[in-house]
Amino acid sequence: MTPAFPIAKYGLDSCSRKPRAPMARAFDFFMSKIMSAFRSEHSNRLVRVACFILCAALPGAAQTRVDQPTQIKGAVKNGTTLPAVCALGEVFFKSNAPAGSNLYGCTSTNTWTQMSGSVSSGGGTLGGDVTGNSASATVVAIRNRSISAATPSNGQVLGWNSSTNIWEPQTPASPGGGGGGGGGVQVPFQTTFVSGSVLSVGTGCNAGNLCLARFGNTSYQFASAATATISAGTGTAYVYLSPNGSLTVGHTMTVSCAGCTAIGGVTSFPVDSIPLYTWNANTNGQWDANGGIDWRSMISTKNVTAGVGLVEIGVGGATTLSVDTAAVGLRVAVPANSAITCTAGAWAADASFLYVCYANDSWRRVAVAAW
Repeated sequence: MTPAFPIAKYGLDSCSRKPRAPMARAFDFFMSKIMSAFRSEHSNRLVRVACFILCAALPGAAQTRVDQPTQIKGAVKNGTTLPAVCALGEVFFKSNAPAGSNLYGCTSTNTWTQMSGSVSSGGGTLGGDVTGNSASATVVAIRNRSISAATPSNGQVLGWNSSTNIWEPQTPASPGGGGGGGGGVQVPFQTTFVSGSVLSVGTGCNAGNLCLARFGNTSYQFASAATATISAGTGTAYVYLSPNGSLTVGHTMTVSCAGCTAIGGVTSFPVDSIPLYTWNANTNGQWDANGGIDWRSMISTKNVTAGVGLVEIGVGGATTLSVDTAAVGLRVAVPANSAITCTAGAWAADASFLYVCYANDSWRRVAVAAW
């Protein structure tokens, strides 16, 4: 039996520093065969050289080193345009796409699909009632109606302000309702003297103390005061709400409004308005500090319901009643002949005849006599 090759004898201890791998055991066997054939010192020197050459080659033959960073680097293609051709599973980094939305995957042959950012990475731009991205979003509206950026106070709630068309912090009305203190709803539209040229209309109106007014079944609310500034003239200003709920100052002077509408040539409250205040300017371009009269008791309205034979039409604060021609015939001019235009039910009379429109555009008459 051939003895194992004594590697240490030939200065090859470095070949045995590691556990005997299969290649090393094969090497031992190979060298033992050589030594059996060559016993001379000369042969030993040749074998020693061959051993060193083989030993130097062993690490490369026995192991394969994988440099993962080097091999993986460049595996993801990148550029500004998606390739026209791709195979399932390929990934592409689109360098000119918005940050967080750069990555695309080939989900089927020649089909790229954007791999949007996750919640943690903040990818994907939001829209509608929300702005920002999925990691940092801000609600700016509710059902497409804007939300005020104002910071709420303790106890306030989010309420809708129809005069500004915005959701905003509001203080809930106290359980008892009533006056303007304590977060309740204020009595509507108090007008006060500010200076010689300025009136405050709706003093104290704010999100927590809304000024309210009502036309029939329609209510209006105001969350801020307006100012009426006079620059010339004397006379009386009429402060009222128009039928569409607009805060208005009618006058015969030179008046401008901020938060309200100024209308010249007004000498009384319009019949379809809600009167609030009158204020006198007794000196040219100056309001009288004590010239105000409160007309708010006139805000109360009376509902009108039409009965049989009547038609009721409500426009703003005005209610118009008229005859229902479907139930009541109207007296009209005496027709010249039986084909004169008319509405069924209409009638006419003269000294000789009573005329009746029995069908549209068709007349009949009957003779009448004195008695």
